[in-house]
Amino acid sequence: MPQSFATSSFAMLRQTETQKWEAIAVPRTLMEVLSRFRRLIVYLGIFIFGLVVLVVAVALPYWELGSTNEHRGLWMSCMEGACYAWMSDELNKLGEIPSMCYKVSQTLFLSSVVMAILAVAAYTSWITQHKDHRLMVITCMLCLTSGLTDAAGALVFALWRDDHISYSLSWGFWIAAMSAVVLLVISVVLILDRGIMTRLEHQRVSGPIYGVSPSKTNPAFLGSTNAFNRNSTVSTVGQQADYGQPSNYLLPEGIRQGARSASVGSMEDDPRQPWAAGSGQLF
Repeated sequence: MPQSFATSSFAMLRQTETQKWEAIAVPRTLMEVLSRFRRLIVYLGIFIFGLVVLVVAVALPYWELGSTNEHRGLWMSCMEGACYAWMSDELNKLGEIPSMCYKVSQTLFLSSVVMAILAVAAYTSWITQHKDHRLMVITCMLCLTSGLTDAAGALVFALWRDDHISYSLSWGFWIAAMSAVVLLVISVVLILDRGIMTRLEHQRVSGPIYGVSPSKTNPAFLGSTNAFNRNSTVSTVGQQADYGQPSNYLLPEGIRQGARSASVGSMEDDPRQPWAAGSGQLF
């Protein structure tokens, strides 16, 4: 019976103090949650903005300018007020066929659009599904790859010495280049934000175990394997003891075995077991 009593009391004390430290270590206020949510929404807005800019730029027929009434895009060529797809019969009759530079650029920009769409979907799922770590990793990888592919496509289109270089670059191309910058910036921001939040969460959970000293009048389990705080002094079974000494000097063998079992056993003992808070005595 004394062994069972000691087991329940020590387990209850450890459970209570663990809950106490969790309450101190993770102060989730309403303003903190709202601030975090607003930041995530801003990131999502920038993300979507970069995707929309990329899609619009890829669809525009203003990547190159020829004469006054002639301009080209990745998918069509326009002349005299009429636009024709690159694979249309009209352009084939005129000998207008897309160069290899166009084909490579089309492939890169299409890949960038697909990865950006997947990244936005993964990020939205991460927000709505309570921040699954794997979704954020996928988001960062897709966003960074999309931005790099976008930039590679822009460089290929601008620097590849192909027949299209006889034309000057137009504003559609520069919009595509801007979308690459937006995607790269938001990917770096997401990676940094995730790293900062991960460190903060780690500090919230692990900080109190090593860096917080409890009251000297409350000898409690602090999430460690020691039975008591070293700075506490308590009267146990009619004895005065300094807890700088090992805990096995404090109790008779029967109760000591029960306390040891509680320190490594379940934390779900009945919380109604009596403990005089702050008195340091079992009763």
